[in-house]
Amino acid sequence: MSQQIPAGVGSGEMQKALAAWGNADKAREGSFQGYVQALAHARFILRRIMRILDEQASEHGLDPLAHQVMLQIYGSESGMTVSQIAERLDISPAFGSRLIGQLDKQGLVVRSPHPTDRRASVITASEDGVGRLREIDRAIFRRIRNFQDDLDESGKIGALGVFASYVGLDGDSTLAAHLRDSVRRAADAKSA
Repeated sequence: MSQQIPAGVGSGEMQKALAAWGNADKAREGSFQGYVQALAHARFILRRIMRILDEQASEHGLDPLAHQVMLQIYGSESGMTVSQIAERLDISPAFGSRLIGQLDKQGLVVRSPHPTDRRASVITASEDGVGRLREIDRAIFRRIRNFQDDLDESGKIGALGVFASYVGLDGDSTLAAHLRDSVRRAADAKSA
């Protein structure tokens, strides 16, 4: 993003940065080099975090992709079918089925009959599966906190701006409007 926020930013500066995220397209056009710097930092952060996630999953006895399967299953409201899991992870249903079979053998998932499709099962996380996710999450949290301490505020702001644009936060989005309103309300409160 073209706006660089120095370390130790106050809440007013942070709100301005939040509002700027609502104009990600303009920032990209206004300072392409600034945008690419933010993009490079965002990619660095993503790669480092993904490595931490994968390492901790492996250290706790789960293949990184099996860990992602467990996250999808437990993160769903009422379990998932193999087809849904495959779609979320962008893998083939046959490969998804093999992953579920491995998790089932480890006692980390439970298969239940699908209520309307006799050919499908609903996969949910078992108590042991949830326990394993908690263990991995604790280890990930510790490692990511250490990583976060090494990031400066301007890099965090730039990376968040890139992530925001990736998920569709542009000047016309509802969230962008809320961010701009938040900045306006803060300015009004400050002047009152």
